[in-house]
Amino acid sequence: MASKNESTVVHQPDGVSEHHTLGSRSQEHDKEDAEQLAPPSRKYLVGFKLYAVFSALLLSMFLVALDMTIVATAIPRITQDFHSLEQVGWYGSAFFITLAMFQSAWGKAYKYFPLKTSFFASVAIFEIGSLLCALSPNSTALIIGRAIQGLGGAGITGGCYTIIAHIVEPTRVAAFIGWIGAVFSCASVAGPLLGGVFTEKVSWRWCFYINLPIGAASLVLLLILFHTPSSAKPVPASSREKLLQMDLPGVCVGLASLVCYILALEWAGVKKTWGSGAVVGTLVAWIVLTAAFVATQWYRKERASLVFRILGQKHVAWCCVFIFL
Repeated sequence: MASKNESTVVHQPDGVSEHHTLGSRSQEHDKEDAEQLAPPSRKYLVGFKLYAVFSALLLSMFLVALDMTIVATAIPRITQDFHSLEQVGWYGSAFFITLAMFQSAWGKAYKYFPLKTSFFASVAIFEIGSLLCALSPNSTALIIGRAIQGLGGAGITGGCYTIIAHIVEPTRVAAFIGWIGAVFSCASVAGPLLGGVFTEKVSWRWCFYINLPIGAASLVLLLILFHTPSSAKPVPASSREKLLQMDLPGVCVGLASLVCYILALEWAGVKKTWGSGAVVGTLVAWIVLTAAFVATQWYRKERASLVFRILGQKHVAWCCVFIFL
């Protein structure tokens, strides 16, 4: 009797022998099963639709990069109009704090909620913040508007890279991300120049009005031409799990920590001495809240904003060190 690993010979009536390898049969069946179980091949955008959607992403990223620097040359005029020299540091800081702290939350949103809806929400929030800044009657309203801009900007930044990963073939992703970096750099350089022109020739409020038509153009292009790919389906989860994934405790503690840190540096040596109770108190609060933030991230594990398992990877850890420096 032939073993299972040996070839068997089947004699046909016409005398022709046909060899069948049982191992080959098994491999063919496995291959057929794998093809049936495999997900459908991912479809990427091509031609006009690809470049139109990508242009919308570039416009969105241009907005975020522009608002990082555009207020720099407008700050003296803003301070003069609002008579708010003591709040001058917050015009930029309010934007960067929320931009940093909500990055992970938006990443979770793109994972657990529809991709197109989430990106639309981020652009809409950014536009609302821009409108509030443009119409702000006082410095407090301007600072709140800048914080809202940062909240939306965090979603735009992560959303651009996420969408590119789903609409562009893997072999071309690096080139498209390179264009994102180029637009980001150009906008960062153009920001102070545009801010100076608007402030001198029109009004510093146009530093924020300019965002409205650009953001609207981006939304229109995406609304017409972009449809959420099948590969970007939200991960199934309960409403409670989605809320826990947003890591609201971690975000709140992190925001409070950064606010205390900036307050201490804003007061020390300017409005108060380094040894004053307010400065020492905010510095101590910053240290305590930072420790609490690290503790919450450790405790929440995979639901944290900063997952230690990922941060422990060598290439990620060294990139973080580089960016920190």
